[in-house]
Amino acid sequence: MHLIHGEIIQDEQLQAVLDNLESSLLETLSKPALDSDTVLSAVSRLKKKINQDFINTLSALGIVLSEEEISLAKQLLSRKYLKTRLKSELPYHKAKTVKDPLTKLEVTYQSVPLGVLLHIVAGNQFSLALSSCLEGLLTGNINLVKLSSKDSQISALILKELIALEPLLKDYIYVFNISSRDSITMNRLIALSDGVVVYGGDKAISSLRQSVPVNTKLIEWGHKISFAYLDQDYRDEGFLYGLAYNIINTRQLLCSSCQGIYLNTLDDKELETFGRLFLSILEQTLRTQGQYPDELVAQSTLISYTAQLKGKNQVLRGEGVSVTIAKDNILEASLMLGNPWVKPLLKKDILRVLKPCKSYLQTVAVGAKESRLSELSDLFVKAGAVRITDGRNMSALEYESIHDGKRALSRYTRLVSVRQK
Repeated sequence: MHLIHGEIIQDEQLQAVLDNLESSLLETLSKPALDSDTVLSAVSRLKKKINQDFINTLSALGIVLSEEEISLAKQLLSRKYLKTRLKSELPYHKAKTVKDPLTKLEVTYQSVPLGVLLHIVAGNQFSLALSSCLEGLLTGNINLVKLSSKDSQISALILKELIALEPLLKDYIYVFNISSRDSITMNRLIALSDGVVVYGGDKAISSLRQSVPVNTKLIEWGHKISFAYLDQDYRDEGFLYGLAYNIINTRQLLCSSCQGIYLNTLDDKELETFGRLFLSILEQTLRTQGQYPDELVAQSTLISYTAQLKGKNQVLRGEGVSVTIAKDNILEASLMLGNPWVKPLLKKDILRVLKPCKSYLQTVAVGAKESRLSELSDLFVKAGAVRITDGRNMSALEYESIHDGKRALSRYTRLVSVRQK
């Protein structure tokens, strides 16, 4: 299923669309640029659609959202949030005329769209296709969205609803449900693009680099890993329950989700004691939040049981959650779905262990006494982390949005100047 000019089409109709796509794109590009106020107005109306009926529709498609995910979706569609991003990320979003101090002549500066963006999205978050396309729309670009194979029809349906709310957007949104292995179609879309936005792991990005021409901008958003670090003897209950809240509510599926917890110790007994303490907190949080449906609890239990049978690490299994106690300090993703790891990492080893992983680091929740917090935070920043916070807010949205250490909107535009006589 694909979305072309606001209408759902089937696979057998795709070839005809591709044959006419270049002329359609050029026709749209020849028109006045898409105004961000038009996009903001449509998005505000779309936000009102996130109600119980919408949540029920997602459930029918097998997508069960946590409170955290619903809240995040609403914030992403907030007019105030989006306007703040435009203002902070694109100072010349609206044309500004200033006097050049060198020539004494007036110069007009403005951020303009790249033109056509191809978004190749990953499947770890249902809203990724929407949020990536939205960033492209805000910057005035035409958006070709290539869905993940894990995406249900929901992304196309949400974008179709956005177009229904604002028909002017129909020429700026194209959704393709094609396989990455379809190299012929992928290369056709790449050839029509001024920028290629890709979300994925090293293998996917490395493969794409070979296909994108040198005159096409490649914008990479690679996989990231987030975690927590607890200093010696720091076992603040509020901090730990905050971590558990993040783990349970995000299911550890986001780049900002806590995958595991490093302890500033090498004591095996201390690792196990903490693991058992945190396991009980995870169980309490899961019961309190009540977010996991039975099938996810069963899946989580199976994951932890399999890890216990196959792995060399100690797996502490609880009711629908688990904690894996490891002796190594390797940074890695967790088993997910409420199954974090606990590992040793002395303060003196932070840079040595984590700096080689600098391109993967995102959010670190640092638990330490006030006198040590700044020093530890500085070490993680030097190692490559782009965000330091507490446990509960690891996945919280911030108005000064930083996407993996970069501002997305500025990457989707060019800054041009026009000198006035």
